[in-house]
Amino acid sequence: MKRLLLLAILLSSLMPRCMAQTLDIYFVNAPKSVLPLLDRTARLDLMDLYASGLPAKAENLYGGQSELLKKTSDYLMLKTSDAGTWQLKVLTAGHDTLLVCIQSVEADGVSSRISVYQNDWKMVKRDMPHLTNEKFVKNSTEVTDFDRQRLMPTLLHLPIQATWHADEPVITFCLSLDSLPKEYINLAKELTKNISYKWQSGKFVAQP
Repeated sequence: MKRLLLLAILLSSLMPRCMAQTLDIYFVNAPKSVLPLLDRTARLDLMDLYASGLPAKAENLYGGQSELLKKTSDYLMLKTSDAGTWQLKVLTAGHDTLLVCIQSVEADGVSSRISVYQNDWKMVKRDMPHLTNEKFVKNSTEVTDFDRQRLMPTLLHLPIQATWHADEPVITFCLSLDSLPKEYINLAKELTKNISYKWQSGKFVAQP
C-alpha cells in the first residue's frame, strides 16, 4: 500500500496545478515549516496503518509519539504530541483549492492558530473569522450575578480553541475551559457558547 501511495505522490508532482490532488498527497507533501515533527516516511507509515485499521502511531522527530486520529476525503486530524494537535481541511474556492490548518497547543487551556495555504503549500492571506472573548459570553438565568461578575475577568482571558468538523466544511470556536478549577467549569459552560462558521461560496458564513 505504501508503494502505491508513493507512486500516486510521484504522479501528482507531474500534474498541472489546476488538477485535483488527494488529501493524502497534501499531507505527505506538507513542508517542514508546516508540519515539522513528522518526516515523509513517518507520514506514509501513519496513513498505511490507518488504512489497515490499525492504531496509526509513529515516532516523531522529538522521540515522542504522533497519531493519526481521523481522516476523511477532505479532513485529517493528527495528534502531533502529548500537548498538540494538527488539523487539515481541504476547501474549494471557485477553481482554487485551499488548505486550512489548525495548530492547537495545550498549555493552561487549548490555544489554536489557523493558517491558510494554496494547494502547493504557499501561504495566502484569507479573511478568517476574527473573534474576541466577549463574543463567546452569553446570558444565563442559571448563573447568579455574583458568580457572573466573579467569572467574567477569567473568561475574557481564556484561550480560544478551533476545531474543524470532519464531515462538513464547518469550523467551530470555543473558549477553552480546561484550565479552570473544577468548581467553575459548570458555571463557565452556562455562561459561554460555541460559535460556528460554514464555508460557502468561497467565504465563511456564521451559523445560527
